[in-house]
Amino acid sequence: MSKARVFVSYSRHDQPFIVPIVKLLRLGGDPGLVFFDADSIEAGAKWRDEITRAISAAQYLVLFWCEHSEESVEVKSEYSAALEAQKRVVPVLLDQTPLPSELAPFQWIDMALMARDSHTWPKDGKEGARGGAGRLPVPRTPSGAAAFIRKAGREIDQMFIAREIRNAMTWLAAQERSSNP
Repeated sequence: MSKARVFVSYSRHDQPFIVPIVKLLRLGGDPGLVFFDADSIEAGAKWRDEITRAISAAQYLVLFWCEHSEESVEVKSEYSAALEAQKRVVPVLLDQTPLPSELAPFQWIDMALMARDSHTWPKDGKEGARGGAGRLPVPRTPSGAAAFIRKAGREIDQMFIAREIRNAMTWLAAQERSSNP
């Protein structure tokens, strides 16, 4: 049975983007802190049962939200189970896709600018997750140097976001301990 405090919910389409963030979340801490289905479920296990148990055991569900996760039946099932179990849900925005009404009350983390190379951005000015008009990505140059700078910037951003998620979880845990002596 999983004892991870954090359950990571995401669309398979975004896995290459999510893996480095999960690795950073696990740095300097308990490797069992984060349940990430790709490496937390043993071969031969019934994956749906493992996910149900992991959500039940977790304190937080970190939800990587974008157009892909909005379309995913599994992602909806995961965040619905977390809401039903009254878990803390932390939406992490990867693009301008609006959050569903049941997730709107939760404070989110905005990674949309960092994820812009792998996610679409509205060009029609429709409202995004934040309720404001969607923003367009910064124009890219075709040079190899610009691509290198973008990649290095994404890696730095991923480290920053992972640190911020860890800090937020630590702070929330301290608040819970102080309110429940």
